[in-house]
Amino acid sequence: MNFSRNKQCRGCNEDGPKKVGMGDVEMKKGDWTCSQCNFMNFSRNIRCLKCKAEWPKRVSADEVEMKKGDWNCEQCGFMNFASNRNCLRCRVARPKRQ
Repeated sequence: MNFSRNKQCRGCNEDGPKKVGMGDVEMKKGDWTCSQCNFMNFSRNIRCLKCKAEWPKRVSADEVEMKKGDWNCEQCGFMNFASNRNCLRCRVARPKRQ
């Protein structure tokens, strides 16, 4: 396994894959492209990760595809990935699993 910044494999020196273009990336329901810098953002991002511009509209929770373990913050309603221990928006701790 190599970091994306590596141009060659750290183990065998084989050339890494070419950069992925926007046409090669699958956008999921609710994902959005920033109108300022054209960066593709996940639906849960409230600002562009590249240029910090605000997203164009709010997406309702039922429009977002949640995966196993993802959770909605009880405090602010933000959808978090399963790996998040605290809400990315309001920093409240993840509720205990039942």
